[in-house]
Amino acid sequence: MQDINQQQCMISSKQSHILYGLMLFVMIARHTLYLEELLLVDRVLSVLRFAFIPVCVYLLVKNKKQTTLLDWGMVVYGCIILYSSLYHHILFADIVPFISTTLDIFIIWTILRTFFANNDDFPVKALTISLSLFIYLNFILLLLFPNGIWEGKELDAAPRFFLGGNYNQMGKAFILAIALNSIYTHRNAQLKKNLILLSAISVISLLLVGSKTSTVGVIILILFTLLPSAKLRSAGLLAFVIVYCVFQVTIVFQGNEVTNHYVVDFVENVLHKDMTFTYRTDIWYQSVLSIAHSPVIGYGYQSPEWYEQEIGGVMPHNYVLSVLMKGGLILLLCTISNVLLAYRQYRKHNNYTHQILFITLFVMLFMQLFEVYSFAITAILFTCLSYIHLIDERNDKTTAL
Repeated sequence: MQDINQQQCMISSKQSHILYGLMLFVMIARHTLYLEELLLVDRVLSVLRFAFIPVCVYLLVKNKKQTTLLDWGMVVYGCIILYSSLYHHILFADIVPFISTTLDIFIIWTILRTFFANNDDFPVKALTISLSLFIYLNFILLLLFPNGIWEGKELDAAPRFFLGGNYNQMGKAFILAIALNSIYTHRNAQLKKNLILLSAISVISLLLVGSKTSTVGVIILILFTLLPSAKLRSAGLLAFVIVYCVFQVTIVFQGNEVTNHYVVDFVENVLHKDMTFTYRTDIWYQSVLSIAHSPVIGYGYQSPEWYEQEIGGVMPHNYVLSVLMKGGLILLLCTISNVLLAYRQYRKHNNYTHQILFITLFVMLFMQLFEVYSFAITAILFTCLSYIHLIDERNDKTTAL
């Protein structure tokens, strides 16, 4: 009892909220902002990250809450990638980004888990405010520099923006921010005006940079949050999952063999894209050929230069193909297991919060039909699905599916 009271005091004070809010601010900045041109900022955030680790270890030791299967699923996911990397004798320098992301996920997971276990939704508010600040600043910079702030790199010549770097990477921040803001507003009307402004700025920003896929993903999520009943949200989610699976199987795995008339009409007349999805089908096709040579354990965590040489792009531009490239069928089975565990949490805790979290997870997967985001973003959703029900469920409006 003394340990519990000590831990509650450690996270409930105003000073502790400032500390943990800063920690979450640093972590989310590392995975949503483009820091390659801001080396000093990047180094400062990295140093702060290492200073946070002892605090998180202390919280982990003091928090006696049992670890969930979804937590262990994320651990297994990382271990498979690490094993595949070592199996292929990848240089340590090439897996440093993977190790760095793992540390970030550990810090985020520990903070979320600790606060949720103590019936405190402060991390949701802190992440929402942090992401909102980034999004508003990015919008101002978009108006000042509509063609990007920095020039692209040698392997990717597209202009770079403050949020996400490549314009296709902006969507992850918008989607996560809208989802978390919706969840917090459902419990507390404090950030309701921010949700309205955030949604509008997100759509306008994506229209300004011309990211059609991200625009569709953000609008779909906004519509889901506005649906009045759980049955409508459940039906919409089912339709969304079916479309996702059909697209993945019939288009991505076929590479450059897209011939369906309805798909062609939607892509060319609605999304205003060519049928190669800006040459993505060629990369998908080369990825499938590469996976066929190491289908069981994949190739581990490789550098962008390796991907450029192997498949003609800096990444597979598809999450499922990225999973197969990194860990083969073993990692894909682990990923499917994690999604099913997340679905179990969604069904077990039959409320608005878990519905929005699971819908957001699939919107992220939909977005990653064409891009690959940092796993830290997915880890935030998994952790929320695992522990957010611990926040006084009496305040959540439970409805039957």
